[in-house]
Amino acid sequence: MQSIRQRVLAVSYCIVARNPARLFPIPVLQPALMAILIAWIRMDFVDRFQVGSSDTMAIPVSLAMSDAFQELSGDDAPLHTDENFARAHGFEGRVVHGALVVSLLSRMVGTRFPGPGSLWLKCDISFRNPCYAPSSLRFHGIVVQQSEATRSIALTFDITDDRDRQIATAKTVHKVLEP
Repeated sequence: MQSIRQRVLAVSYCIVARNPARLFPIPVLQPALMAILIAWIRMDFVDRFQVGSSDTMAIPVSLAMSDAFQELSGDDAPLHTDENFARAHGFEGRVVHGALVVSLLSRMVGTRFPGPGSLWLKCDISFRNPCYAPSSLRFHGIVVQQSEATRSIALTFDITDDRDRQIATAKTVHKVLEP
């Protein structure tokens, strides 16, 4: 006799593995169960990523992060590394690499919204104002389109700094992986 815990684990395994035969060995019930499971999975997708759904994440940006990114990327352009050069060209100081801002957007996309169950397919980003360190960037994403047929969503992101300046806007497309 299976314990309740063992049965719950077995049911969870069967749902994840999409093996209804282990839940209900009667073949007539298998297609019905599969249809219910597929409907449940689709409903979860529809509910989680309704048009208008949104999330926000704040991420600090430091000079150390900018320096580490310069080291990692090899982009040592003076606009990013030389305070005097940046000021002489009309900036308040060293400008944070745009690709660092995109990598922080990747953090939001991969860990939070839409999250680890998604594959980032496309990104169109426009930089509006320079980002300076230290600061805190606010990433606000909104679902603007959903395709249940392809399990994909389109998001728009507004990226602002702690002075409420718009640093960038982005439109991204993601495939939401099945659970």
